[in-house]
Amino acid sequence: MKIVYFFSFITIIALPSYLVRCKNFSWCVSPIPFTLLEFLILTTFFAWIIWTIYSIRTNKESLYKVIQRLRGPLILPLGLLVVFAGLSLIFTSDLRGGLGIWKAYFIEAALFYLVVVDLSIRRRDYTWVLKALMISGIFVSIASISNYLSIANDIGIDEALSMRISSVYEFSNAVPLYLGPILALSISVLVLQIKKIKKSPSFYIAVLGLFSMITAMLLSHSKGGIIGILAVLATWFGYLIYKSLSLRYKKYFKYLLYLLVGIYFIFNIFVYLNIDGFAPKGNYPKNSLVNRYCIWQGTRDLLSKKFVTGSGLNGFHDDYNDYKTCLSNDYQYPHNILLTFWTEIGLIGVVVFLYVSYKYLELNSKGSDKWLSIGLLSALVYIFIHGLVDVPYFKNDLSVQFWLLAALVALNQKIEVNPK
Repeated sequence: MKIVYFFSFITIIALPSYLVRCKNFSWCVSPIPFTLLEFLILTTFFAWIIWTIYSIRTNKESLYKVIQRLRGPLILPLGLLVVFAGLSLIFTSDLRGGLGIWKAYFIEAALFYLVVVDLSIRRRDYTWVLKALMISGIFVSIASISNYLSIANDIGIDEALSMRISSVYEFSNAVPLYLGPILALSISVLVLQIKKIKKSPSFYIAVLGLFSMITAMLLSHSKGGIIGILAVLATWFGYLIYKSLSLRYKKYFKYLLYLLVGIYFIFNIFVYLNIDGFAPKGNYPKNSLVNRYCIWQGTRDLLSKKFVTGSGLNGFHDDYNDYKTCLSNDYQYPHNILLTFWTEIGLIGVVVFLYVSYKYLELNSKGSDKWLSIGLLSALVYIFIHGLVDVPYFKNDLSVQFWLLAALVALNQKIEVNPK
């Protein structure tokens, strides 16, 4: 059990290690894309399998108990996501790349979910997941701050502040995409620790994490990340208001939340249907928002031809070349969370992802630790808000992180424990 815990803890901390790829080494050969993170996940999973089989064979455990621990309301929707992602491979123009994405973003993320849920229930503790995520976030943040200080030393503070810092990643937007959900959870840990007289190491990890992560996200100059931070803070502020209301006004507050969710989807539909009015014509100023309009216009044209199936996993970057409008750049994804699931997995992919999100929210509302629940809620809010203009989930670290959030939602039903 200890070795599985060790591997799991290290794997969570090392989520960005997907940047170490097999293709970077002459001695490493793989028929499909393979990374260091995948090696860690598979090592952890097989260590868990061996340990579980040993426990069953020595009568320390029964298969029935193992299955019972893994059962839960999220298993079906998450399983459907894996299945339909696999079926989308039928329609992709890049089968090798699509298989690599299905393996890394769905199958391996699902396997690690099973390990984390089972291990946490056996330990009757999920706080190790929170600690590992915060430590990982701190490492990424420190790398960002170090990058900035190094650049500032070379060209000056003012010049360095105008640059977008990408930390360990290949592009700067990856920093807030990874740190945003962890930031939301860190607030939960901090609130729980403030209520305690004797502070544990989690308190100091959360404090360091919050300051370093906010700094790193600001240094990335990601507008989507900044709006996401504001959405997280608004979610926490809204929850504090909700707690202070009478039962009558709580009902009206819930109606307001439903209205905001409705506005989110209406906004997405409105932009999609009227994208020709937003996309520039002729000479136009080049900025990130205008670029998004161009990508979405091309994506709309693509989906008009492949409305049901989309392009299949990893097929968008090939198909998009035939539908470019006002921007000639190549893109891996359409920079919107709903459009990305649509183009990658098809219309059913959007439906299933929304179903997963609905079950996530439904189960999270019944969590035994309400402070953790609000952290998990604000993490999902961040993903959807930043996902208006970027690509959450479809990256090795982000997909596993999403399944870890789902695991914490499930564990918050089964384990009653405050972060230590």
